[in-house]
Amino acid sequence: SLGNNTSSTEAKGGFKSNIAYGPNAGYSFIGDLDTGMYRISSNNLGFYTGGQKRMAINSSGQLFPFHGVFAPVSYGSSNGYSFDGDSDTGMYRPATNQLSFHSGGVERMRINPQGRVGIGTASPSAYLHVERLNSEIASIYATGPKQGGQGSGVVYVGQSLSHGGGMSYDGDGTPELVGGDDRITFSRRNSGVDHDVFSYGYSSDDVRFQGNVGIGAAPTKARLSVWGGPSKSGIRGSYINGSTAAGPVVHGVHNISLFTEHSIWCNNTVIASSDRRIKDIEGKSDGSKDLQALLGIDITDYRYKDKINHGDTPQKKVIAQQLETIFPQAVSRQTNVIPDI
Repeated sequence: SLGNNTSSTEAKGGFKSNIAYGPNAGYSFIGDLDTGMYRISSNNLGFYTGGQKRMAINSSGQLFPFHGVFAPVSYGSSNGYSFDGDSDTGMYRPATNQLSFHSGGVERMRINPQGRVGIGTASPSAYLHVERLNSEIASIYATGPKQGGQGSGVVYVGQSLSHGGGMSYDGDGTPELVGGDDRITFSRRNSGVDHDVFSYGYSSDDVRFQGNVGIGAAPTKARLSVWGGPSKSGIRGSYINGSTAAGPVVHGVHNISLFTEHSIWCNNTVIASSDRRIKDIEGKSDGSKDLQALLGIDITDYRYKDKINHGDTPQKKVIAQQLETIFPQAVSRQTNVIPDI
């Protein structure tokens, strides 16, 4: 039977049905009138089971399920959700409560049961975990529209759009000029207002800090505050007492916070804190003996052999080996390089 209460198995000229949905409209089955097919509207076809709409096909051939679509679990050309003519690109379920996206037959992104998203990894360890391939330059590439001839890219993290911080590049890809904006900047955002923290130029390694800098602790003393450092013994040197040079002396064991390979240049004043309450005073030094020791030190004129690192400027200083014979406490030994060319 064709389901129209006739005994004929052939219909000449086709079948026609009412437009409206219902047990007496569309095409259904004897004994199961609430399951079948009907016309929703012009050029739109609907399917129903148990009296409920289940799926529709529109005039463009698009399929609209009303209650979801289920697919097998395993990945393959016939499993999951893929595309006609591109079966190795789509979405599938690799395990319970996990969702995977693939292209070219390779998994590209995974969402795990905790809602963490992994790109390039199937085991994300954060809400967004991006794992860079060895051949890739970067894991995340950010760019943006040009403003005033300058291109920009921003990566932002924060509590909200009003409070947070980020890293940005602002420039047109040409070397930085004096006063130019070609730079990479780390900034903070407070109440929706951005404040530069530090930046460095497109064509320079020079870093510009906008605020105070603290190494080891908060910068409570100056623009640069350095706290802590390794312990060193046998440190010797000279000092200035008022306007008179004195020493050399043995400083004993100290924690070193700052070391410079060359000289320190100060445009104003060097301030050194001193307090007798933190020292064990052993008495006043014998001035005449100190003077005799100083007179035994040879002041030597010389130039450095390594003119690349030290230049060719004439020097007038003491020689460590000679000074060690007069006042050994003022000399310490270290390993370095002796030029031979």
